[in-house]
Amino acid sequence: MARERTHKAFRKDFETAPAKGYSAVNRGWFIGYKLHVIIYDNGVVQQSGITKGNVHDINFLKTVPDLPCGKFLLGDRAYRSNPLQMQLFDQFKVKLKVPFKVNQKDYKKHPGKWKGKRQMVETFFAQMCDQFHLKRNYAKTYGGLVARLTSKLSAMALLHWTNHQNGRTLAQIKHALSFQ
Repeated sequence: MARERTHKAFRKDFETAPAKGYSAVNRGWFIGYKLHVIIYDNGVVQQSGITKGNVHDINFLKTVPDLPCGKFLLGDRAYRSNPLQMQLFDQFKVKLKVPFKVNQKDYKKHPGKWKGKRQMVETFFAQMCDQFHLKRNYAKTYGGLVARLTSKLSAMALLHWTNHQNGRTLAQIKHALSFQ
């Protein structure tokens, strides 16, 4: 955070300038952007978006214009918001299921059947960070950043499709292009 006030990347336009955000996963502050992804239950990306680092996950979900109607969304603890859950249900007939925080008043244990789905999302982001170097990006402009992220998400979709065509598990992207 030593360069918090002096960084110059992408600062020409306020709308696309990076912002300071907090990462609960890394337990630290960063200056940059967040990648938000809505994934089908089989692991394929349906929608994605980029926001500044200081935009809360809930506020991104409110701005998604075309959520799939009548579906079931599973989010992490950052999406815990009863007003948001009611708004999504009223507007899109979407049921948002989020695990309770341990210190919450009406705490209920998260059903085990959803742990596999959450693991799939975590695996997706781990693969994007490890194989596609998602966090290390040398783009010079915001448009370049968007183009690079779009190409990485497209590559992941192509590897998922290749695995599907070959009868493999979608998440095994390292083996997608190996021939037997």
